[in-house]
Order: sequence, then C-alpha cells, then structure tokens
Amino acid sequence: GRLSYRLVLVVKRLSTKRRPQLVYTGPLREMPMLKFGTFRPRETRTYEFSVLFPQGAAGADDRFQAATTSLQFTWYARRAR
Repeated sequence: GRLSYRLVLVVKRLSTKRRPQLVYTGPLREMPMLKFGTFRPRETRTYEFSVLFPQGAAGADDRFQAATTSLQFTWYARRAR
C-alpha cells in the first residue's frame, strides 16, 4: 500500500500566549494549500508538524513495513496590498 494514504498530518501554530491552534489535520496526501494570513513587520511564527500512523486492524499494517514517503513544503510570501 501507499504510505502517504495511511499517514495523518497534524499542523499546529504554536504561541506563547495561548493554546496551540490547529491549522490542519487529515490525510497526508490530501493537505490543501493553506493560507497563514498577514504577518506584521518582524513577526515570527512557529508551526509544529506531526505525522501519525493510526493503528489498523491486526496484521493490516504489515504491508507498510519498509515503506517510505516524502513530502515537500513550499512557502510563499508576498507584499500586502
């Protein structure tokens, strides 16, 4: 099986002032393009990316032994209008 179909991606925005904000949770292969809003000058943000392998039925996950996957994130920034 394809490992990217089995894995779940969780993306959270971390903040020191409040709880982490969930940005995305769902299948790795279905993550849409996300918009992170407007940044103020010199603003920094921290995001946490976690990949989960949900437990399947007994023996069902054996087909993923030695499986690999990769992903690439491209970040775009543009000047506010």
